[in-house]
Amino acid sequence: MHPAGLCGRALLPALLLGGVTAAPAAADMTDPPPALDLSAGVTLASDFRLRGLSLSNRRASIGATIDASHISGLHAQLRAASLSGPAARGADALVELAAGYRTMAGPVELDLGARYFAFAGSTGTTDVIEPYAALGYDIGPVSLSASAHYAPRQRTLAAGTTGRERRADNLYLRAGLDLGVPGTPLTLAAHIGRDTGSGQLTLARRYTEWGLGLRHSLGPLTLALDYADSNAGLQLANGRRPGGAGLIARATLDF
Repeated sequence: MHPAGLCGRALLPALLLGGVTAAPAAADMTDPPPALDLSAGVTLASDFRLRGLSLSNRRASIGATIDASHISGLHAQLRAASLSGPAARGADALVELAAGYRTMAGPVELDLGARYFAFAGSTGTTDVIEPYAALGYDIGPVSLSASAHYAPRQRTLAAGTTGRERRADNLYLRAGLDLGVPGTPLTLAAHIGRDTGSGQLTLARRYTEWGLGLRHSLGPLTLALDYADSNAGLQLANGRRPGGAGLIARATLDF
């Protein structure tokens, strides 16, 4: 999803009005894009999953994002989503802050950065810092992506309280494919991910998750339906399997 920036939307009426008066308008139409692009969005989902595992007890979740990108390639994102149930470890919300640098290496887009996760309202220390590297490549209507997310050894990911168990790391690998259906506002999406770690970030360790989805773009509104599943055998005290198969409906409104 690539929402239009607020700055670009603010310029649009002026450009349209200027086109009516002729000559000077031609110069306006060739003005460079703004150096800083800002956008925001709100999402209502029937379930919130982090790397294939439900952190909302398979119940509805509401979230919001704020994105900022600079013409230099620097970018940042602030995201928050409501959580519930034992898989969230008592947290009411997940707050995620990401920052990085995006550039092109030939036809390949390269993105290097780091993410900070905070589980608001949970008991104990649950903050996680995780650097990442991502690649993107477009072939006509097909977009390919691959990323590696590595959280170095830190106490938050610890599986125990003594010896080497006082600190642990976590690695998540992901590959994805998006296919824009020509002549339609539809996009097909598929991904697979592998998480290997202590199980303290998503509560399950050494599992594979995958998903298939369909997106329908209606201007600033995007509707999505995803199928999510994993081989994580985690079962909670309430009998639910956060990594089990399920359909997730989402509606996102961009500003």
